[in-house]
Amino acid sequence: MEHHVTDLNLSKQLKEAGVPQKSQFYWRKYSLCKEPALYWELNSKIDLAVIFGKLEYKYSAFLASELGEMLPAFIYTEEGTYDLMLEIIHVGTEWEANYCWTQDVDNGGFHNLPGVSDEMLCGCLAKRLLYLIKHNLINFKKEK
Repeated sequence: MEHHVTDLNLSKQLKEAGVPQKSQFYWRKYSLCKEPALYWELNSKIDLAVIFGKLEYKYSAFLASELGEMLPAFIYTEEGTYDLMLEIIHVGTEWEANYCWTQDVDNGGFHNLPGVSDEMLCGCLAKRLLYLIKHNLINFKKEK
């Protein structure tokens, strides 16, 4: 399952950036009895509810589909409108998520926001979402 969700590092960054912690899977600390946490493990919210009787998690582990739903189809800036483009880059079989502005074809054609890529689609989409948040192109109300 770890290959289908954001890794722990990206999950932490997304939470710190204010992305709502609503996902099918979560990273939580695992420990035996009352010992300090030994390592992080991935659980579904269904598993957690059954085991603990309530949801206990630390970070959402987002699926690519969950991240894709958060990415806007268009980004509107003073210079123009950028369209979301997802593509597989064949060098190393990495995914790339770009926003491309094609309204200025007469003056050079395509203009992209700086690209992001990752070996996993969910990592690529997470990095794109973090870029948009960092550059104030999208925001989420921070959860408490």
